[in-house]
Amino acid sequence: MPIAMIKLIKASHNTLYLNFKAFSFKDAMKFPIVCGADVCCGTICRNRIEFQKGVSFKRITIGRTKGSFLRGNGNPVNLCIGGKSRLVIEDTLDIPCGSVLNLKGHLEVGKGFKPNCFFAHFL
Repeated sequence: MPIAMIKLIKASHNTLYLNFKAFSFKDAMKFPIVCGADVCCGTICRNRIEFQKGVSFKRITIGRTKGSFLRGNGNPVNLCIGGKSRLVIEDTLDIPCGSVLNLKGHLEVGKGFKPNCFFAHFL
């Protein structure tokens, strides 16, 4: 099986898993999160991600871009949103390859927020 096909299957699995883990069935069917193949999910708690403009397709992309320094390509994204954490997104959020998001508190991001690779937020 070609490598591109394997990456497509992994990306589809990650997208399905993360959407149904983080949202209710009704919201997960809108696929607000689209993932790449190299996403490592830690603790993901339901109803910890909020959208100011409502849930719709591709509000969050995870591990699909390289970041502005172009250093993240091929590196996994480590994601942990659990406990009493809360992620509030005004419009869209792009988490590039090679990033770490370990959220332990409250984080609000604005319109079209695109961090560089290696973005981390610890509270």
